[in-house]
Amino acid sequence: CYTVTTAVSPTGSGTITASPGPNCGSQYTHGTSVTFTANPAANHSFSNWSGSISGTNNPTALTIVSPANITANFNTSTIIVSENFENEWAGGTGWSSSWSHANESAVVTSGTPHGGSYHMELRDDGTAERGANLSNLSSATLSFFWKATALSNDDAFYVQISANNGSTWATVHTVILGNSGTEYAQFTFPLTSTYLTSGFKIKFYGIKKNETSDYFYVDDITITSN
Repeated sequence: CYTVTTAVSPTGSGTITASPGPNCGSQYTHGTSVTFTANPAANHSFSNWSGSISGTNNPTALTIVSPANITANFNTSTIIVSENFENEWAGGTGWSSSWSHANESAVVTSGTPHGGSYHMELRDDGTAERGANLSNLSSATLSFFWKATALSNDDAFYVQISANNGSTWATVHTVILGNSGTEYAQFTFPLTSTYLTSGFKIKFYGIKKNETSDYFYVDDITITSN
């Protein structure tokens, strides 16, 4: 049995949850796979892991084979743009435009939202995009929670961003068969000065028509100023 110690930096900036919990008293038995989730406090955003794990994936998993020390590092941040879909397509704060969506796109209660009662669901070639004026920011981070279920070999969903109102796009996140799962994960992406414009847009879309079982869910979108 091994001891796993967790901490957050700076103090009070968030919490860490572990699943499953200890299975050997307050410790873990050798070979246990544990998923750690960093939960930022208000006005903070997750930055990265350090110690026995590293990187920016949140949640992230570690197989316990020795004592472990895990730290979640957070940045102080101010939320500039947010969307939790609790008012369906008519909500959110800080955006410069309304949602533009088409094909198999909806705001639903099914599928277990990340927070609240609603989240965005895309199927087939569904698409949804929205713009924000980020021209007054010197640094920012895009964050959202996502999950995909029942994808087949040729299904794919993409997340793209644009600095010029959609004239050109850059892909920042791709979801394919290997990404299918029932649990939400957080995606974060630092927005460079290229995207801190009045013409910023984000787009979520799928590519496979007439596929009845593929689902891509998005919830709790934020853009924070660091």
